[in-house]
Amino acid sequence: TMATVRPNPPAHLLVLGIVMSEKTYTSRIRWLRAYYSDPLVNSGSAVLVRFVIEANWWARRIVEVPSSASDDVLGVVTMSDLPQRHCAHKMVGWWRAAARWPAAFYGKTDDDAAIDLPRLVPLLMQSLPRTRVYAGVVRYSSINESDWQGVCWAPGAGGALKLRRRDPACAASHVYGPFPFVEGPLVLMSADVLSWLAPKLAIDRRQLCHFEDLLLGRELSHHPALGLINLDRLIGRSNVIAGRAQG
Repeated sequence: TMATVRPNPPAHLLVLGIVMSEKTYTSRIRWLRAYYSDPLVNSGSAVLVRFVIEANWWARRIVEVPSSASDDVLGVVTMSDLPQRHCAHKMVGWWRAAARWPAAFYGKTDDDAAIDLPRLVPLLMQSLPRTRVYAGVVRYSSINESDWQGVCWAPGAGGALKLRRRDPACAASHVYGPFPFVEGPLVLMSADVLSWLAPKLAIDRRQLCHFEDLLLGRELSHHPALGLINLDRLIGRSNVIAGRAQG
C-alpha cells in the first residue's frame, strides 16, 4: 500500500497585516515593531506581522530615507488621487497579497490598535476550526449598491431586521442587506476563505475608508459555506492606543 502523503503544515499560525497611515507612519512604526516583536507578546514564529502602506509613498521613502527599507513592509497600490480612499484600497491590497506568506489564519488590523496576541493565539490553536472561518467583532448593515456606502447599521441581526421592516430606506431596491461584517480592529479568516476571496477583490473609486470593513463583508456574504464567528466577548475590547487616523 502507498503511504499517505500529508501536506506540510503552514509556516505560521497567523499572518497579521497592519494597515498604516502615511501621516503617522514614522511615530507608530517604532512602537508597533517593538510591541509585536516583544517575546511576551509574540512568542516564537506563531504570528508573522506585516505593515501595509501605500506603494508609491513607500518607494519615495526608501529613496529619501534608505534605512527605512524593511522586509516587514508591504507596499500596495492605491488610487493616489483619492487619499480618502487609501485605507480601503490598502485593505484590498492586503487581502490580495497576504497568501504569499503561508499560514492557517490571516488577519487585518489598523495602526491605532494593539492586538492581545497571548489571548488570541491559544484561541486560534485550540478553539477555532481551520476552515470556513470569518471572525471578529460582528455587526450588521446594508449597503447602497450604487455608491457602496453603508446604510441601516445595527449592532446585531435582530436590530438589522427590524430596520429593514420599519424603515423603507433599508428595503429599497438599490439596497443590499442586511448582512454581517467584522469590524476593523481585528478581522480574521482561515486560509481557504482567503483563497476564495482574494481573486474577487479589486480597488474601486467607490470604496471609502469609513466602509472598508462593510465592503469586505459584502463580498464575503456571497461565500457558499462561510462560518461566521463572533469573538466580541473574547477579543472585542481591543486596546486602542491612539485616535484613528485615516490613510
